[in-house]
Amino acid sequence: LSTQELPADFTTLMDIGVKVNACSLNQLTRIGEAYSGKSQNVGIRVNPGVGSGGFSKSTTSFSKTNVGGPSSSFGIWHELVTGGEAEAIVSKHGLVVERIHTHIGSGSDPEIWQSVA
Repeated sequence: LSTQELPADFTTLMDIGVKVNACSLNQLTRIGEAYSGKSQNVGIRVNPGVGSGGFSKSTTSFSKTNVGGPSSSFGIWHELVTGGEAEAIVSKHGLVVERIHTHIGSGSDPEIWQSVA
């Protein structure tokens, strides 16, 4: 489950096995507070700072919308991951990061995917 807002019953969902990707430091903190010290598995959705997709230059055709990159609200900004803020929350609550989801938008440009891999 990757969502901008965790549902009120996210712990019920996690307890029955739904895999949740934290999309913000706030979500990661909420998960950590709910499962502090329980070695809860969690995923982290990272915004690597680049996007793929967008409107085409032609007014008669459409390309997928670019919802990745600096203007996107999807995912934890990469500098908050590499800078240690996300790791501090994980460590404080004893979470186990088992998945990393990279969000670059709705496009499928292989060069962009390779640049963030």
